[in-house]
Amino acid sequence: MIKQFNNPKFYNQTIPNEITIPHVPVGAIIKGAAKYYGERVAFLFRQKELTYKELYNQALRLANGLKEMGIGKGDVVAIQMLNCTQYAVSYYGVVLAGATYTPVNPLLPKDEFLFQLQDSGAKVLITYEQLATLWEDVMQHAKIKKVIVTGDVEVASLEQCLDTTSYGEDVVSFNRFINDHEAREFTVDIDVLEDVVHIAYTGGTTGKPKGVMITHKNLISNILQSAAWSSAALAQVDDDGALTVNIVEPDTNEYLKHYPTLPGTNVRLSPAPMYHGAGTMGGLAYGVLLGATSILFDRFIPEEFLADLERYKITELSGAPAMFNFLLMHPNIEKHDFSSVRTINSGAAPIAMETMKLLIKHFPNAVVTEGYGLTEATASAVQSVGFYGGERKLGTVGLPIYNTKVKLMSVDEQGKEITEAGQRGEVCIKGPQVMKGYFNNPEVTAETLIDGWLHTGDIGIFDENGFLSIVDRKKDMLIYNGYNVYPRQIEEHLYEHPAVAAAIVVGIQDPNVGEKPKAFVVLKQGVSTTEEAIMHFVNEKVVHYSRIRELEFIDQLPMTAAGKISKIQLIEKEKTRLNQV
Repeated sequence: MIKQFNNPKFYNQTIPNEITIPHVPVGAIIKGAAKYYGERVAFLFRQKELTYKELYNQALRLANGLKEMGIGKGDVVAIQMLNCTQYAVSYYGVVLAGATYTPVNPLLPKDEFLFQLQDSGAKVLITYEQLATLWEDVMQHAKIKKVIVTGDVEVASLEQCLDTTSYGEDVVSFNRFINDHEAREFTVDIDVLEDVVHIAYTGGTTGKPKGVMITHKNLISNILQSAAWSSAALAQVDDDGALTVNIVEPDTNEYLKHYPTLPGTNVRLSPAPMYHGAGTMGGLAYGVLLGATSILFDRFIPEEFLADLERYKITELSGAPAMFNFLLMHPNIEKHDFSSVRTINSGAAPIAMETMKLLIKHFPNAVVTEGYGLTEATASAVQSVGFYGGERKLGTVGLPIYNTKVKLMSVDEQGKEITEAGQRGEVCIKGPQVMKGYFNNPEVTAETLIDGWLHTGDIGIFDENGFLSIVDRKKDMLIYNGYNVYPRQIEEHLYEHPAVAAAIVVGIQDPNVGEKPKAFVVLKQGVSTTEEAIMHFVNEKVVHYSRIRELEFIDQLPMTAAGKISKIQLIEKEKTRLNQV
């Protein structure tokens, strides 16, 4: 689809059609933030402030400690924590050491946690003391050389160190590790085009999760694409290697007539965990590049969240549709003043048009945007227009961002591109943010990356102006509360139950969470059990957002004429049932 760069309602006319992406490593982000926003609060957690200078200083100390251990380029460090300031320090410490970061969902079941450590070859684990029962059990089966563990006691100050004597000599307190090393800058020979900075695991529709390899160039490209798109800001690299961005309109008053906030003034609030792509890219990378202050919390409580929006005069609110539904339906929403909010970003799942309308109503000063991306494209490929006066079409995810091409390919005729507006096709993406490939998985990489194009498996439609709508998703994937849920993984656990003869899992529409996993089960002849017993059996083995929410016994699974199980029949049956309620 050809971009209409000459349309001032679609694209900022002061930004070149193709922006320049400098060849710098990801560590340049925090170096630039410390240089230009040093005294500004980067993260606030439990009333403890961490400035950009302090973040850089502590990250350098951690990086030097990793270097002293022999951890650097080519080595993988796993971070297993909920949101906290130590997470931000850990992330940039790993990056500055030249190592590769792999985020671990702290709620993963033990076997999935071990698989990620083994598959990635992680040598160091940075974690939290509350998770000790989980990581202690898997250490003997992984290749972990050192565990760096933090806890609540270490949040208040660096001087307070967790007592790790009971864990053994290979476990050290996070703060002690920081305090034992200097904040000394050093250079790592990074090949930004080839060297991997992230291995982010995404669930697989068949078999085990896949590690998505994101290079330094991928990540730098994507945050600069977003900065140009959402803030009309272009890259500046100093002689010392520090990366920052400058707005293209030098008159700030004139700039603020068109864009919601200046870099270095934004105050962000988002429930996205840092181990999730939205948290890593939105808070740790993009937010730091633009000098934002991010308010962190480790539990999403709607009433407290609404209060924090007002208390901290939040200017940017980001989240998934399920979160917005919770907030908008809260009985006290009318009692709060949200006039400070200038930007609302919705992602991770399609948002209903009615929800968008309610956001516009309750946040009258905000530009409300939606976007589309995936882990394999680092984060973002398509976004709503972000400037005042720009055209935002409800029901679409926006336009391709700078340096990004998007096309639709026929799902019926191999190799045929869909060029007519309104016709469905598989969304394919090409740009500098597209992943290097899947870690240790060349076969699936070859199936997904074809001639530089990322074949997403998502089905989309372009309108006559090039606005993209996502109308269907990957064959089996469903989205619960903004998280990708892969039914195949749940089905495998269902088949482990001794009473189950056949099973299938589908996504059932739910206005509060998006889609919830429902299982249809055929029992073995002569065997009896309960729905609750099977749900309990499976739900103990999967991460919290992949738990079965409903289960129904049926006599047989519906089949297609070709002899394949027909999920669509079950989905249509559920739609009919819900419409009758």
